[in-house]
Amino acid sequence: MQQKEDSVKKGKILLLALFITFSFFFNKNLGPFYTILENSFVLAAVYAVITAVGFLWILSFRVNLRILTLILPQVVFIIFSQILFLDLFFEQTFGRVYETLLMFVLLIIFFLLTYIVLLTSNVFAVSSFRKIPLEAVAKTTIYILSSLSVFFATYGFLALPLPTIYSVIFLLLFYFFAIVFLLSHFYLEVSTVFSNAFLAFWSVFLVLVGAILFSSRVEFIALLLTMVFYFSVGLFISKREQISNLKIIEYLFILILILFFTYYFSPF
Repeated sequence: MQQKEDSVKKGKILLLALFITFSFFFNKNLGPFYTILENSFVLAAVYAVITAVGFLWILSFRVNLRILTLILPQVVFIIFSQILFLDLFFEQTFGRVYETLLMFVLLIIFFLLTYIVLLTSNVFAVSSFRKIPLEAVAKTTIYILSSLSVFFATYGFLALPLPTIYSVIFLLLFYFFAIVFLLSHFYLEVSTVFSNAFLAFWSVFLVLVGAILFSSRVEFIALLLTMVFYFSVGLFISKREQISNLKIIEYLFILILILFFTYYFSPF
């Protein structure tokens, strides 16, 4: 019975991932089907709503408070950032051959990321009712996916035709909740989650402001913020787990990259 239920869920996840992926690319190449969808923010918000309803459908609408307040918003945030990034990325001009090839490659990557996000979120949803072995793997996966979503969101919001102050406000809200959602998988105590989230958020906030002052290159700022997010949040995750020598080397490497990029792109 359980195996049959898992197969049905995987089928639903596959269908939703395919729908999100292909409908986006059809809308981008043949559309937009509605004028309002020309706005990248609106388009991403529409897909966020579709993702929310679709994820509840995957769970057969059997939810609890943890799913509604932590797991569902997290999957919505990640899909939102992906759509925002891709829609703005394809506003650039590429050669026809390169554009076709690039679009095909991104189509595959986008589908895989969407499928993994939904699959991982489903694992967390199930683990909110009962412990399952896959939860440990899901934690590592969502850590990486959340870091990618920071890159997508940073690129997306800064590339939107908005005043910088509004882009920064949207980004800071995104960062804070992204950190809270991620740390909630590692710490059960609400006070611990929020105290650690504020500390990690502070480092991201300082780097964001500094990066915007030092550089106008959106790609650089997005890459830098992604590394800082991965580094700062990873430290709090490692406090919960055991810090290995490999993890220390990884953090040092990221720190060196941050310093290198800051120096390389600095106007001084």
